[in-house]
Amino acid sequence: MSGRAVELASFLVALSIGALARAEAPAFVWEAPEGCPSSTDMEGRIRARVTSGSVWRVRGRVLREAAGFQVQLTTPGGERVLTAPTCDQAAEAAIVIVALAVDGATLRPSAGEVRPPTGPSAADAETVARDEAPPRAPAQARMPERHWGVSLGGALDASTLPEPSPGLTGAVAFSAGALSLGVEVSGFRAQSQRASGEPPVAVTMALVDVMATGCVTGRPLARALEAGGCVGAGVGILPAESDGITSPKASVGIRPQALVALRAGWILSDHLVLRIQAGPLLDPVRPSFRVDGLGEIYRPPAFTFRGSAGLEVRFR
Repeated sequence: MSGRAVELASFLVALSIGALARAEAPAFVWEAPEGCPSSTDMEGRIRARVTSGSVWRVRGRVLREAAGFQVQLTTPGGERVLTAPTCDQAAEAAIVIVALAVDGATLRPSAGEVRPPTGPSAADAETVARDEAPPRAPAQARMPERHWGVSLGGALDASTLPEPSPGLTGAVAFSAGALSLGVEVSGFRAQSQRASGEPPVAVTMALVDVMATGCVTGRPLARALEAGGCVGAGVGILPAESDGITSPKASVGIRPQALVALRAGWILSDHLVLRIQAGPLLDPVRPSFRVDGLGEIYRPPAFTFRGSAGLEVRFR
């Protein structure tokens, strides 16, 4: 055989081997919502952990749940379903399981991870993959969940003003685990109170509250529900104006106040919660509106009932 024929045969053999290698290259499919690790990122992180040249064909699909993320993972060894509070934790668990499920694969330790003296055998890897035990997932799950929350909703004050008064309430809070600290501002519809006399007097009063709150909540019944209690302290501002007299024409009452309330929430998504809160409010000062020559026109009660309901948006 001539030298040119030998060269041609060698080229064809090399081309065939390259095509076969490309056909046997690892295949990876990863479908995840926005904000989760991308397919390219996941494949690179898996390659960084696998030290053998074994072929791995994997399909992963991430679904968003009310209280976390679910990963439907298909590997050569079968199908698995993983759940985690965050998408990044779910992705990390999937990376470890895929790497351990690859035939003959061993793991490179990730940054900060101590490598054991001897690597797991193929049988040990299959056992770990079957038992679904991501190395650091439990420790991450126990870490406090921290987020900011901004809420807006409707409110009802039962008896501070002459009649039950509707209003609006807004709050900003920071939460770490079960504890949250925040500030609430509420405003209620103005009402009028008439007093008999000569001349007759009409007084229009409004109510604005500014209150610091501390709450403790948990999930005793289901992952989509949270419940707990709150305490608060702040000031109530009662501006009032009279009609038909000149002394005083206007006045502002300031009262210290304290609140104890029960709170419940329905977790609609990772960032949206429907929240309800209700409880008694104590007003020890009870500032009154007085008119020269007529005396006290209106004085709020010492106790009232305060309730609110609205949506809270959470930012992690």
